[in-house]
Amino acid sequence: MDQKSEDCAFSPVLEETSSEKQALKTHLQRAVADASESQITDHLARIVKKYSPVDLAYCVEHIPSAMRLPLYTLLGNVRAQIAFIVHVDFVTRRAILQDMNSPSFQALSQQMPATELISLLECLSQEEFSQRIQTLPTKREQVLRSLRSCPKDSAGQIMTERFFSFALQETIADAASLIQEHPEIDFAQGIFVVNQEEKLQGYVSVREMLINSPSKCLGAIMRPVAHKVYVHAARQEVIDLVEGCKLPSLAVVDEQERLVGVITAEDVLEALEDLTDETMAMIAGTGECPHIDQTVLARCFARSPWLFVTLLSGFLNVVMMSYSGQYFGDAFFFIFFFVPLVTGLSGNIGIQCSTVLVRNFALGAVSSRSKPAAMGKELVSGLLNGFFFGLLCGGCIYFFASLFAANLGVAPFSVALVVAAGLMGACFAGTFLGVFSPLFFLKIGVDPAISSGPIITAFNDFLSMFIYFFIAWGLHAVFLS
Repeated sequence: MDQKSEDCAFSPVLEETSSEKQALKTHLQRAVADASESQITDHLARIVKKYSPVDLAYCVEHIPSAMRLPLYTLLGNVRAQIAFIVHVDFVTRRAILQDMNSPSFQALSQQMPATELISLLECLSQEEFSQRIQTLPTKREQVLRSLRSCPKDSAGQIMTERFFSFALQETIADAASLIQEHPEIDFAQGIFVVNQEEKLQGYVSVREMLINSPSKCLGAIMRPVAHKVYVHAARQEVIDLVEGCKLPSLAVVDEQERLVGVITAEDVLEALEDLTDETMAMIAGTGECPHIDQTVLARCFARSPWLFVTLLSGFLNVVMMSYSGQYFGDAFFFIFFFVPLVTGLSGNIGIQCSTVLVRNFALGAVSSRSKPAAMGKELVSGLLNGFFFGLLCGGCIYFFASLFAANLGVAPFSVALVVAAGLMGACFAGTFLGVFSPLFFLKIGVDPAISSGPIITAFNDFLSMFIYFFIAWGLHAVFLS
């Protein structure tokens, strides 16, 4: 099928989906407009019967906050309510959980794994969280508090507590019977085998369960677990292990080696999405989460610490330029005129080198043995670019300055040489910063992605300007005095 045929085949489906969402949005808005409370309930009940919970979740933001809990209640089925609440936005989720009564919350929590419930309750404050889970059974409350205490980027926050584990002496028939009783739990990645103390002993794949006799003991056909992580292990460690070893699932154990959870490939994918969001925020120079509906004041506080670095760098640049103006005199106008060009070009050359290295580090394309060669190539490339554009800039300045030599008061060649040499020096400084900053951050255990953020950008502006003026000071006495 050619591209045109594919477009014709898929566009009606897309148009139909879009029109259905628009129709749902219109129905919801009309249901709550100019109607009494009983009429609104009747209208919402008819809409709930017609549309799926996921579709309702994506369109519920178009009705007032006070109407969202009644819509959630009208879903009736707990599974439908779960599908609805996990897909709604942060504001809607918080409004529903704050107004939900205790029996409804208990019914919701009984049907959700503890790790998923913790993610759901992240929109609540610590006090609201405590008030909610106090209504749950003691054992459930303890599990939730334990998971809440785990760092946000740990294995305990990623894992799921819904998995199959059996004792060594149990048979395949026993396992099959329990699996049939719990069809909501995925066992496609295999089942785990534990001893009497719940300590992990091994795992049994689905294939082994199919090819062996139902009376076979699980302990006799289990395989050793080659990879596992502790509940407080870092999220990055989990991602690297699952991706590097191509694991379908990963066992999570506590300090006593007891099996407490399982991390699936889907869990790792969600963790990668969160990690990508956080990395994007770091590169942009903000600590805010792009998925949370923050107030304007909260956004300002999240971004301000990073911007103070830029402010400090700007003040240092102003001081440097003011002293340079007193030293250069009339020639300062020509040197100062090219400061934006110097900082922009040197910064871009440095960021290019830094970005390529960060990408290679992240993809594992650079080993410890090939690291010097990779850094050397970027270093030479940046230096050659700086040398080339320095000559190009000097040539352009000389050409245009020669046309107006009578009005300049200084020799065109002198101005061209000072600016070209200063630009080369600034580009060289930006190249060294872009190449060695990712290595420095790796050494101190910080994600090198932040080397493209405001800290390195501000430092590059100051360093490149300092090198530019330093070279100009050196040449000024020879050519411009």
